[in-house]
Amino acid sequence: MTGIIFTLICSVFAAFFFLSNDIFKIRGDVFVFWRSAFSFLILLPFVSMMSWDANYWWPFALVAIANVFYGFGDIYLFNATRQYSASAITRVMVCRNMILFCLWPLVYTGYADRLLASPLIALGCFALILVSTIALFEMRKTELGMQVIFATLPALFFLCVAELVTGFAVRGHVSLAFAVPACLVASFTMALISGLVLVWKAAQRQDIELFQKNWHLAGISTALLFIGLVTTKTVGIAALENPGYFGAMVTIYTFWIYLLHKYAMKRQELVDPRLGFLVVVCSMGLALLSLQIPK
Repeated sequence: MTGIIFTLICSVFAAFFFLSNDIFKIRGDVFVFWRSAFSFLILLPFVSMMSWDANYWWPFALVAIANVFYGFGDIYLFNATRQYSASAITRVMVCRNMILFCLWPLVYTGYADRLLASPLIALGCFALILVSTIALFEMRKTELGMQVIFATLPALFFLCVAELVTGFAVRGHVSLAFAVPACLVASFTMALISGLVLVWKAAQRQDIELFQKNWHLAGISTALLFIGLVTTKTVGIAALENPGYFGAMVTIYTFWIYLLHKYAMKRQELVDPRLGFLVVVCSMGLALLSLQIPK
């Protein structure tokens, strides 16, 4: 129940988080840098109050490694949401839940045996994966849908790797006492990675525009969302065994984004919402069904 509660709270943070660059329109590397730098600065004064148990050094190291991949993934992701929309991109990103569900048994010892011990549940899970995949390919029939998918593929790769590593990092740490310092480590790592990317681009004589319009407002507001997102996500993934379960359940944020786009922001959908929501429904069904797998 802890995992479900924190995952649903995370979905609210995620909805506003993904919409943030719809509003600010800042290029991905600059956006990730300010978001991560501000979140690190916000958490830094509380570092002496955090739990830094020596037993956590390996999980924190894995958190840092995961956030190297998260950093690159988010740069690609926010560039894509700036070009298209958060609603379109996040519906394509939902297929990573299926990828993670399939990859986790390959890297987590004993999980595949437990899954295959319940053949009906396993069959139902794979059926939902198949339906979701068909819906994704149907989205590709339009030129715009194809563009959205190709724009999302790099982010999809980096974020899948990141969440696999995160799944190992947070195992057995179902508490905010671990999640908050983990968020500090994540913020520092992503600020470092995005900062190095900006330095490299500057060395290539590219125009960086570090201080874009509303950079400080974007950094502070998204930093607060980032802290809420990472801490609730850390507890959620730790409480749910497979990162794919968390991803499947947190996709309810797509519903919040759809409502905000349609009724608050008055924006037209770029991807057929029926196919997008079919993918989301499959993901939610996968989450509910996979919870029935024997422990």
